[in-house]
Amino acid sequence: KKALKSLPELENVEVSLEKEAASFDWVGEILNMEKVKEVIEEAGYAVIEAEGKGRQKELKVHGMTCEHCVRRVKKALESLPEVTDVEVSLGESQASFRYNPTITTDAQIKEAIQEAGYTTESTESTEVPVPDTQKSESTVQQSVNEIKQLKITGMTCANCALTIEKGMAKLPGVKSATVNFASEKLSLDYNPSLLDEKTILEKVKDLGYGAYMESNEGKAQFKVSGMTCANCALTIEKKLRNTPGVQTVAVNFATESVTTDYDPAVTNLETIYEQIRDAGYTPIENKEEFHEDNPVKSQRNWVIFSAVLSAPLMPMMFMPMTPGMMYTMFFLATVVQFTAGWTFYRGAYHALKNRSTNMDVLVAMGITAAYAYSVMTTFPHIFFEGPTFFDTSALLITFVRFGKYLEAKAKGRAGQALKRLLELQADRARLFIEGEEKEVPASSVRIGDVVLVKPGEKIPVDGVILEGQASIDESMITGESIPVDKGVGENVVGATINRSGSIK
Repeated sequence: KKALKSLPELENVEVSLEKEAASFDWVGEILNMEKVKEVIEEAGYAVIEAEGKGRQKELKVHGMTCEHCVRRVKKALESLPEVTDVEVSLGESQASFRYNPTITTDAQIKEAIQEAGYTTESTESTEVPVPDTQKSESTVQQSVNEIKQLKITGMTCANCALTIEKGMAKLPGVKSATVNFASEKLSLDYNPSLLDEKTILEKVKDLGYGAYMESNEGKAQFKVSGMTCANCALTIEKKLRNTPGVQTVAVNFATESVTTDYDPAVTNLETIYEQIRDAGYTPIENKEEFHEDNPVKSQRNWVIFSAVLSAPLMPMMFMPMTPGMMYTMFFLATVVQFTAGWTFYRGAYHALKNRSTNMDVLVAMGITAAYAYSVMTTFPHIFFEGPTFFDTSALLITFVRFGKYLEAKAKGRAGQALKRLLELQADRARLFIEGEEKEVPASSVRIGDVVLVKPGEKIPVDGVILEGQASIDESMITGESIPVDKGVGENVVGATINRSGSIK
């Protein structure tokens, strides 16, 4: 036993007299069994090598998104010689197995996983003794570390992710750097007192890739006024998708809102606002400027205004057409046409400008045809004689305005219902970061993160149970007041309540 302990590559040395056997763990990359035999023989004993189970190893595997990925990683590991007991967990993004370092090296294992299209990170750690005078300093530095998420552009394979990981790990103050090739994200654990964001971005660019900090700076959600139909929402989406730097965009006509992800290095929010204005709509830059009642009140006022001016036109159509009567009808219809009806002309102009059509184009064509023909017949000495249709154009505007008023009321109710539903969502989440529990805003939880939900707490996000069992109150979703028992592998919905049991 003393002879074996003299080798620095060996740990946990045990010698059994009854079994006439010695067992140990090797910590080097490659075990030199000839050296072990030589040491034992020098101590005066003969050696017969017995086959052992090998070294247990765990690896973090990044980039897995489904069970197919799990099978792919498992197959890659099992293809290596003397690698056994392979277990791959999608939820923990981890692979565990036993292997013989004399046959298969750590470098070969890492290479096999990378060839399968994923990146790896060993969970094994080596503790280095720190003098007492340095421990407090180390603890202070660790306590101020921050974790930043960066979006990486330009990666073409898993080797690109590995290149970035190695390059970032060399920066001062970086504790760990993990790149997920599938989601194109870099997770960086670093000390901000030793490293700033500018240096991080410059380092990624020096490695040959693009990067920007993934924060609220690259995300925006705001209200847009002026949409009259679903086609308006499509027009805005089309306009923004053609804007350089805009990555994703979603326009909700019912709530009159736009949600977009963009690259701050290429574009900014003001450019996005300008594109929306160019499409003929008005972005609400300040949330406080938007009030749910404003569209309803505005449409109601326009309905009343156009109805008051249009109402006299109907009986006038049945009266004798004198010049005075025709001029009165011309005046009333003109006021309605270019005040209450102006919104249709504006919407039609911007729709045609963007090479699309919408309801405004249809309404503008109808009211223009009726109004223009009536104007010509009102001045027969210039154009020609004929019947007038001022009532048609004015009443058409009034009826469409009334429809928009009803639509605004319905949208307002839907918006209030959605707002009340969102208020039920949890504000905070217990996030596990490197095995430690940390309370963070629920909005900062990303796909792949593991959160802890204790009894009585709201589930912060939609997800799948990885560990534990609980009774979930889903009444806010299903209306059923009886809690539902759920376990590992079952889905849970954000904002529902965990009545009993802790789950991850």
